[in-house]
Amino acid sequence: MGKAIIFRLVLIAIPIFTVIGIDVILGYYQETAQIKESRRLFLEEVSLLRTNTLNMVPSLDHAYKPIGELETTAPNRETSIRYLRTDEDGLIISPSRSPTTPGISKPRSILFLGGSTTECNEVHEPFRFPAVVELLLSNAGNFVHTSNAGVRGHTTQDSINALLNRSDFRDHDIVVLMHNINDRLRLAIQGGYQAQLGSVGQGSAQAVRASLVDLGASLWDWASLRSNILYLSRSVIRDIASKAGDKPGVVVDERAINFRHHNHKAHLEVFRANLKIFVATVKALGKKPVLMTQALGVSSDEQNDFNAVIREVSGTEKVPVIDLARLLGKDSSWAFLSDGIHLNSAGSSVVGYLVAKQLAEDFKFSGEIDRRYLESVPTPPQDLLSRCLPPDGGLAKPGAARQILGRVGRYPSFSPDGKVLLFHSFNQEHREFLMAFDLTTESYFELSDGKTSKNERHPAFLGYGEKGFSVVYGSSDGQGAFEQLKIRTWPSKETIDLPLGQLGGSIPAVQGGSIYFAGYQARGPNSVPNIYRYNLDSKSTEQITHSLSEYWRPAVSPDGTIYFIASTASMKFDLYRLTSGSKSPEVVFSSKEDEWDPAVSPDGRLVAFASKREGNWNIYLGAKDNLQNAHRITFLAGDAWDPSFDPTGRMLVFAAANNNRPLIHGLCIFGEKK
Repeated sequence: MGKAIIFRLVLIAIPIFTVIGIDVILGYYQETAQIKESRRLFLEEVSLLRTNTLNMVPSLDHAYKPIGELETTAPNRETSIRYLRTDEDGLIISPSRSPTTPGISKPRSILFLGGSTTECNEVHEPFRFPAVVELLLSNAGNFVHTSNAGVRGHTTQDSINALLNRSDFRDHDIVVLMHNINDRLRLAIQGGYQAQLGSVGQGSAQAVRASLVDLGASLWDWASLRSNILYLSRSVIRDIASKAGDKPGVVVDERAINFRHHNHKAHLEVFRANLKIFVATVKALGKKPVLMTQALGVSSDEQNDFNAVIREVSGTEKVPVIDLARLLGKDSSWAFLSDGIHLNSAGSSVVGYLVAKQLAEDFKFSGEIDRRYLESVPTPPQDLLSRCLPPDGGLAKPGAARQILGRVGRYPSFSPDGKVLLFHSFNQEHREFLMAFDLTTESYFELSDGKTSKNERHPAFLGYGEKGFSVVYGSSDGQGAFEQLKIRTWPSKETIDLPLGQLGGSIPAVQGGSIYFAGYQARGPNSVPNIYRYNLDSKSTEQITHSLSEYWRPAVSPDGTIYFIASTASMKFDLYRLTSGSKSPEVVFSSKEDEWDPAVSPDGRLVAFASKREGNWNIYLGAKDNLQNAHRITFLAGDAWDPSFDPTGRMLVFAAANNNRPLIHGLCIFGEKK
């Protein structure tokens, strides 16, 4: 047996040593060994300089089915499928492009360079702002083509690299650059724009090892993006690694919007130098450079600093700047996805209008730019209120409903002086939290602690003064969970429980020194909600209604009349009222569908509420003595609920679903000034 093994080993060794011998002998032929060794050393002396510059893959034709928030970014007239297509040069296709006709003069061409906020992958194809610019300028009578060369993750350095290395980019007449947050975070993470120096020579063992690692990573990506099991495993592994701290540095997403590096000022200078290099490069190519500031959907001092540098370079280098951050205004959150960084379809459309308008002015494009896309811009509440006519004693003739705030939110209500608008909003985990909008400073502030895991909702003003205010609201662990009423003071954020014992409470209303609410116990005979009143002076609780049906959402008139909703035998909700001194509530509005959300005007004369009488939720308005003849006053595509009157009684505010995103709207109850 041993001899057989030895024999086999000899048979294997003979050809191996034969090949080695021939290889050694060939090394002497015309100095092959020395030439080979020189060539090996020569190749191993050079490694790849690894840059981050990317390009979109040519000839893409991708269709994205709606997922979560992105389903809501298409205007109502757009289909739910989102497309990302590129041409043979990897430029994102504009669906509105008019073809070039042989023999006709060449179109004026505009190149847009930037990162993901220029690429606009999340935006539906016709509403990406470079495409909107082309459409608007063309409709104004200009022969124009725009090219969207935005690529996710790109910085000014990458745009300069692309401009220098892509000959097709040099064919454009105007080059527009929009960068900020990617530069800011790249500089914070890497300290500069420097490319990674290669340390692995070509043809070396290290190069083989690196190629195998890259091959393994590519195979893992390929497999995990085609298998549900592997993809979920990949997500779990990534989450574990993130919690274990295996991903140092700054994560480039909405969590880093306000990240401030200790070398922030030095990074501003590096950014300034790159902008100047870009401007000089475009001018050297005989083209027209344009700079753009980058807007966000949230406030960021760091972003403002980088935008200030863009404005400065525009002035010193004497090039146009499209100051998007200023043009969109302070309340620009309506234009962005929930990350506050990337535009939604409505925001991108408005940006397209703003860019087209300024390019037309700066470069003498002809015609008037169509204002159709400005319909998405909110009307600030103070502006709408200034247009509202006063009550004339007759029937209300409401004006058109308009969006008045940019943030998502529900259950709006005004402070007694009308200077603060209170509501609850939602974060990315759909947790509800308290917010307010100061009409005087046109700024938002959060009343909730960002670290709380509770849902905080349905706020109502409790006390109000020059130095601050207090609100009462409901707090719970989640949707459908037992809810407790709490009081929070602003600006201290001091929070106390409303002392209701074992009683839970929801959707409070404040009137005449009392808090009215739907109260219930977690278990037992009083687990069905009824209307309760908490007296702030005596600190006592009184049960006002005693019913086995569900009573919710109290709203109280100045004369003490309580309006609320109650479930019926058919399990729908109708609108009821209980007058002061009476023990028996009466139904005041009923339909075959649900009613909800009563609100009473400051003078007690009008009552607004939400009803599904005609399909979607809509707001109805009627005189208190004739509510069954209340008339519909909202005619929006989605649902409208949560009405509330302003202190003057001239404006009604409410929440309305704009493509499934609840946004605060308003309308003038007695019409608008002409």
